[in-house]
Amino acid sequence: MLKYILTLVFLNSAILPFCSLAYQDILLAVDSKKEIELLGSLSTPGLKSASNPIRAFILNNQLNISFLKKKLGTISIVISSSSNVVKWEQSINTSITANVIIDISFWNKGIYEIHFIDSKGYYLYGLFNID
Repeated sequence: MLKYILTLVFLNSAILPFCSLAYQDILLAVDSKKEIELLGSLSTPGLKSASNPIRAFILNNQLNISFLKKKLGTISIVISSSSNVVKWEQSINTSITANVIIDISFWNKGIYEIHFIDSKGYYLYGLFNID
C-alpha cells in the first residue's frame, strides 16, 4: 500500500505536470476505477473456486465487464435498480465475446445489482453505486 501511495505522489508531483492533458486524464481515471465485488459461483467445470471468471468495474460512466474464461458458455447479465426495475439485460456467448461495455451515464443515481447467470442457474452477483 505504501508503494502505491508513493507512486501516486511521485506521478502527481514529478511526472504529471509534464504529461499531455489526455495522458493525465488516463492516469487519473485509473485511480477512480470502481471495482465491483462479485459473490456466488458458476457451475463451469474446471475453474478453480478461488479465481473469479468475470470481472466488472465502473470507469468514466461505463460499466466494463470482462469474461476471463471462454469456457463459461452463455451468460445472462441482468442489472436491476434498488426498486427491482430491470435496467439492462442481455445474454452473452463468452466463447465469442470477451468484453461488454455498458453506457450508464444516463442512469439515475443509486444502488444497482448485477447478476451473471449461467445455463444451469448458478450465478455471480454484486452491487454498485452510481453517484
